[in-house]
Amino acid sequence: DEHTLEVTLEGPCPYFLQLLTLPVFFPVREDAVEKSPLGWTGTPETCLSNGPYKLGRWNHDRSMTMERSELYWGDTQESPRVLNFVLSQDDGALFQDFESGRLLLAGSYPPVERDALKEAGTLAEVPMLGTYYYAFNTQKEPWDKPELRRAVALALDRRVLADTGDFGRLAAAGLVPPGVPDREPGGDFRAAAAPFFAQDPQQDLDLAKTLLAEAGYPGGTGLPALTFLTNDTPGHVEMANLAAGMLEENLGITVNVRALGWEQFQAAKAEGEWDLVRGGTMGVVRDAYAFLDAFVTGSPQNDGLYTSEAYDAAVAGSRAAEEPEERLKLLHDAEDLLIGQDMAVVPLTFYSRDFLVGASLRDVVFSPAGYQYFRWAWVEE
Repeated sequence: DEHTLEVTLEGPCPYFLQLLTLPVFFPVREDAVEKSPLGWTGTPETCLSNGPYKLGRWNHDRSMTMERSELYWGDTQESPRVLNFVLSQDDGALFQDFESGRLLLAGSYPPVERDALKEAGTLAEVPMLGTYYYAFNTQKEPWDKPELRRAVALALDRRVLADTGDFGRLAAAGLVPPGVPDREPGGDFRAAAAPFFAQDPQQDLDLAKTLLAEAGYPGGTGLPALTFLTNDTPGHVEMANLAAGMLEENLGITVNVRALGWEQFQAAKAEGEWDLVRGGTMGVVRDAYAFLDAFVTGSPQNDGLYTSEAYDAAVAGSRAAEEPEERLKLLHDAEDLLIGQDMAVVPLTFYSRDFLVGASLRDVVFSPAGYQYFRWAWVEE
């Protein structure tokens, strides 16, 4: 009937219902979209939605007002009547508005203020469902050698990088971040996985030096300079320079950092004249497959052109498996191959995002996928 949507799946998809919660699956008014395919979201008259709030006013690049919808199916009587958003890239101005009480929630601030904000209790560190990593060009000599890639990975102190960088404060223990379910009820994929790095960074460094020598480059002797590609956003450049310093100091490897504008960065990645490139992945669902499928042979996200028949088979097998136990085992096997055996990518930090939350603001829900929900929010008088 007109009120039922029936979907036929080609195979098992345990995260299908999670997919339906993504904005891309939200129904929209066909007549409004067809009338203005590119501009229907731009005005309150044509931006027709089905959430608890509707667009009130939009002063583009400056402010936006959302008003409680009287047509929403759920109970919103206790929800805020109006939400006022300030749109700005001026961290200093936003911080001043927050400090003065004009803003109750802010998603950016001057980095120099971080420690003081954390001590004051106004800084909320929200874990994100994603991982910041470096990928090797696995088809380019000498980085086609897994032992050499592993030496580089183990020489990077991920804890220092996490403490210094802007992309998460938790050192990544693998590609799949915490918060992804595992086989057992209430289990976590990351917690159940075998460790890829030692608890003691010195232990990893000692092994890195041994692997470098076994690969034929003791102390870095004879190893060509490593070309490290990143885009030129300050946070990425700072992280790349810090990592380069670690490799030069710990292994004697010469590193040339190439920081490019976004379009040039994408073009340079495609050309393949690099050895190491910065990357990142964000999961849209809480499922390990969403992260591991990115590195199968031919995937557009597989910048380092990693290819492994065993890895591809494990990921494909997980897609067809009907039993959760078998499916999760195959996904663990895949991550073991990608990182534990081949070290095609170096997981560095698990993403998180900082928010400034006013002392009177209550019950805003922060999603690990990056969304904020205000339906249940309220302000304490």
